[in-house]
Amino acid sequence: MAFFENLGQKISNAGQNVAQQTKNLTEVTRLNSQVSSLEKQITELYTAIGRAYYEASKDAPAVAAEEVQKVNEMFAQIAEAKERIKEIRGVGKCPQCGADVPQGAQFCSACGCKIEQPKPEEKPGKPVCSNCGAVLEPGSLFCTSCGHKVEKEEEPAPEAKGEDGPAD
Repeated sequence: MAFFENLGQKISNAGQNVAQQTKNLTEVTRLNSQVSSLEKQITELYTAIGRAYYEASKDAPAVAAEEVQKVNEMFAQIAEAKERIKEIRGVGKCPQCGADVPQGAQFCSACGCKIEQPKPEEKPGKPVCSNCGAVLEPGSLFCTSCGHKVEKEEEPAPEAKGEDGPAD
């Protein structure tokens, strides 16, 4: 029966993983659409800024101050959306050169800088790697984050119920 329970758990975990990936893909698509729409609006505002600047002359840049403010706000929204996309895709920045690096990478592929990994939060009741502190899956022989061999802890012997102790 343990085989079927393990199989059921693996199928459940796979289903949850697929659902999360689908959710992430949907969010990335929504954010990419938002970025595209904002970039189109920026182009339209650039045209309005150029037209206003041309008509008023270059000595009066305050004529397009409202459009400039809108463009600045849209650039900020684009930057936020792009950062969210990187979070969803699991991409971070190299602290030395600023290149995109996959989450969990040990070194930057652009400059070779060692990427320090934050220690994962310990979860009560979950075993953690003695080397890097990553949460371990039950029954793991090696850590999936650093490859360190998992040292099994001695489990306490189950207490006998209903007995006062050993018979004399």
